[in-house]
Parts: sequence; structure tokens; C-alpha cells
Amino acid sequence: MNGYGRGEDNQNHEKASVMTRETFGMTLLLFSLILLVIAVIGQYIFGEIGVAITAFLLGTFGYFVYPFLLFCIYESLVMISGKKFISLRWIL
Repeated sequence: MNGYGRGEDNQNHEKASVMTRETFGMTLLLFSLILLVIAVIGQYIFGEIGVAITAFLLGTFGYFVYPFLLFCIYESLVMISGKKFISLRWIL
């Protein structure tokens, strides 16, 4: 028999998963940093595309976009390292 339904493939599937917490954290860190740079100095470096992205971010989130991106950077660092740097009570 091929061993299906006996838990053998479930153990191997967890080890072979490409989308782990660390890869999701690195992806989130990359996109958050790029969006933060574009939101802060987008019009000077990226030209009209930076202005359009900044206008979209500010129109969608308002000025809450800056703390939101900083929070996304923090959470991605937590995902990568596996440790909590700051307690949840202090963040709130």
C-alpha cells in the first residue's frame, strides 16, 4: 500500500512546505519597507508613480498608514525571529 491515511504524508508535508512563517515574514518585511519608503519620500525618488502610490495609501488608510506600516514591519520581524520584542499591552 502507499501509506495514505496513516499520517506518513502529513509529517512529510509539514517539512516540505514552502510558505513558512519566516518566508511570510520576509515577504511582509520587504513590501512594508518598500511601501514605507514610497509613502515618506515617494515623490522625490519614484516620480509620478510614487505620488500615485502615496495618494492611494493616504486615501485608503489616511495618516494611519505610517503607524500601520511600522506595525507591519514590527510583526514581520517578530515572525522572522520567533520572539516578541515588545509586549502586546505596550503596543496597544
